[in-house]
Amino acid sequence: MNEILDKKWIGGLFHLYNTTDTWNQWLDEFEKSYEWPAGLAEKFQKVLVKNFQYIKDKRIADLACNLGYLSLGCSAIGAKSVIGLEVRQPYIDVFNRVQKHSPYTNISVVNANLENINALNQHLIGIETILYTGHFYHTSNNLGILNTLTNSKASCIILESISVKKRHGYT
Repeated sequence: MNEILDKKWIGGLFHLYNTTDTWNQWLDEFEKSYEWPAGLAEKFQKVLVKNFQYIKDKRIADLACNLGYLSLGCSAIGAKSVIGLEVRQPYIDVFNRVQKHSPYTNISVVNANLENINALNQHLIGIETILYTGHFYHTSNNLGILNTLTNSKASCIILESISVKKRHGYT
């Protein structure tokens, strides 16, 4: 995984979300000792590495992108462009703090609510590959969102979700 993705940017997202540190504090004090958060390397393997041909040189939409881990990963492995959609502004703010230092200029994260189907349609114009990972259990409009994705012009939709029972103990 380290050969594919630079841990500095992914780790910066995780660290700056959990602290009030600056980017320079992250680099000076923590970056060298950073290890991937639990499950993140596996998710990168499942979503990015196994779907490399659908990401490299493609226009990507990363839905419910959280802090933008997969968005940065797509950019790092050669996506033509990446737009992350996230409803939580503090997550977007952290992404922007990291991204302004990163070498990836073909990526942005915007505030978007996936439940607003009209707005979602607008964000999918020109998109070739859609990532929709780890979000299914957060929305009440799964069918509407999935219909929107399948009716888009994207040639590939990568769906992945955690096991809610495993992660949260729900039955």
